[in-house]
Amino acid sequence: MTISAPISRRTLLVASAVSLAASARARPEQPGHKIRTAAMRLRFTFADQDLTATLEDNPAARDLFSMLPLDDLEIDNYADNEKIAYLPRKLTEEGSGPFENEQPGDLCYYAPWGNLAMFYGQYRWSRGLIRLGRFDQGPAPLLVRGKFPLRIGDYRITNRRKTMNIQRAGSQSSAKGPGDWFTGAVRIDPLFNPAAPGRVQGAHVTFEPGARTAWHTHPLGQTLIVTSGLGRVQREGGPVEEIRPGDVVWFEPGEKHWHGASSNVAMTHIALQEVKDGKVVDWMEHVTDAQYGA
Repeated sequence: MTISAPISRRTLLVASAVSLAASARARPEQPGHKIRTAAMRLRFTFADQDLTATLEDNPAARDLFSMLPLDDLEIDNYADNEKIAYLPRKLTEEGSGPFENEQPGDLCYYAPWGNLAMFYGQYRWSRGLIRLGRFDQGPAPLLVRGKFPLRIGDYRITNRRKTMNIQRAGSQSSAKGPGDWFTGAVRIDPLFNPAAPGRVQGAHVTFEPGARTAWHTHPLGQTLIVTSGLGRVQREGGPVEEIRPGDVVWFEPGEKHWHGASSNVAMTHIALQEVKDGKVVDWMEHVTDAQYGA
């Protein structure tokens, strides 16, 4: 873990530009997932979210792709780990069967009910479940709760825009940090999700006093930029350290760590991390009060 001293606004802007430019690399193919040379990619639009998914090359995924565009769907939460959307007709089940490496961010089809299943939490294969692909931004954009109109289009067509993409302040809904990932009250305000070939994802995260993440790692590392309050960070095997506005914290790829607010002062930071094979984070056990040092 590296903690840098407070930096100027000019330095921050330059560093962010360099980071974004360096991230514009092709997304590697995930082992065990057969993807067509000309990958089938979908664009999902609902609420304030705009995200993409890359499909596997299987009969059900090709069948879904043939139905595009889908303009009159609804997306809603189901159970505590997925969003669902019913399709106008059922997809083929040809070639379906058990699969492994189930991860949050998977896009699946549940054949008995004829609905898409978009997982933002852990899940396991069950009979009738067919994996169609994976969301390029990971599961974070799926955390927004509620029922919304959903549009699914062909990314190649919907990405042909002539205007500059400006994400307006306040245009994306806040989300509550899930209890499986955090201790205490945490609010996540999405900033941006990557559009291929970019991989950088950003979020504005606010921790109330005493709140913190669970232990976790990031496949390509993470940068935190503290914007307000007083916080704490720790990497496995190291001491708990205080962080203040202007501090920049870097966690190396695969480095186990946690971060959060101090015991009596809230803390907000910008979190920047890159997507690898549809994943940005691996969540682990919660940070105990003894580890936190309350």
